[in-house]
Amino acid sequence: MRSIIAAALTCIALATTACSYTVGPLEPKPNVALPTKSPAFELELRPTIKDAYEVKSTGNIMGGNVESWRASLKKGFDTGFADGSAANGTVKLRLEVAEFVFVPAAILANGLPRAVRAQLKFRGRWLVGDHEIPVSGTAEAKLAATTRSDIQASVESAIETMYERFAQALFQTLSKQEAQGELTPDKTDVDPKPDARP
Repeated sequence: MRSIIAAALTCIALATTACSYTVGPLEPKPNVALPTKSPAFELELRPTIKDAYEVKSTGNIMGGNVESWRASLKKGFDTGFADGSAANGTVKLRLEVAEFVFVPAAILANGLPRAVRAQLKFRGRWLVGDHEIPVSGTAEAKLAATTRSDIQASVESAIETMYERFAQALFQTLSKQEAQGELTPDKTDVDPKPDARP
């Protein structure tokens, strides 16, 4: 049993073709608590986000291939932001960068990774009426991978963290700015009220 575990960990750690992996398609499920009377949400994936690409080997961590990446990102967005209503306006997320790598989550005595964790670099902006809310950063998966079978779940977790960060930035800004009367979702589908002045 010990040799089997050691072999699995070595496969995670070594950057070899025999140990490469393929990620996708994925089904991330972000934990996004939408406020009452949320607007409808739309996602725009910029051409800079490739549908398939290669994750390069870094240090003692293997590389691999990504496929159906755009569909995976859309799946996560649609799952996390599904309950809004166009009656409350429309908000769009323009996602410009979303690429992950694996980083060590635990190190063995010999210096090789015992486990790895997906880390996703992201950049985008919320479009709210005539306003833009830029958001960028690095989203780290809550789940670590110790075998190839764990890799998909770790990447899904990183996508979930990314969208949770986007949601937090949006709702904090909306709450603050709406209290000041400066920012409201685009309600282009709502006819303006007639002028009530005599």
